[in-house]
Amino acid sequence: MKTDIKGKRKSSKTSKSEKLKKHFSKYKHLEAIMAATPVGMILFNKDLEISYANPAAEILFGIRFKDLKDRRCGNFIHCLNRYDDPQGCGHGRNCTQCPILNALNLVIKEGRNNLYGEAELVLEHRDIPVWIKFTVNAIKLAGSHFAILCVDDITERKSAELKLKASEEKY
Repeated sequence: MKTDIKGKRKSSKTSKSEKLKKHFSKYKHLEAIMAATPVGMILFNKDLEISYANPAAEILFGIRFKDLKDRRCGNFIHCLNRYDDPQGCGHGRNCTQCPILNALNLVIKEGRNNLYGEAELVLEHRDIPVWIKFTVNAIKLAGSHFAILCVDDITERKSAELKLKASEEKY
């Protein structure tokens, strides 16, 4: 144990967030790569709390990572279902059907990897539902296990597919 200037005991253990910051500062190129990619990338710890989100994810979901108070997935993506239960994201009646949350749980809790899918999200800050393509993979950083969620907005593609399908059914 260390003591501070006031003589209070302080733990000499480094927190996981401090380890992660050290890891990113040691490998600045990783953060630069994540910041430069056009695909949204969100890093989740073993408790399914967000540890990092790149600028593409912040733009897609309309929130800055540093402004996020509760770091659960539903709060970052502005999921309407996060209000269904006082405990928030992951506890509401519809959360068991969330393909993103299910994939994150399988990666973090069961060790599965390379899970992918598509999801239609109804978000608070958007006028129309947003379609995303996502992939979830396990990653180890600073000695800890994380899940990385990669998301890409495919709303325009889905809209075109639905219009084509409707047109084909019509004729």
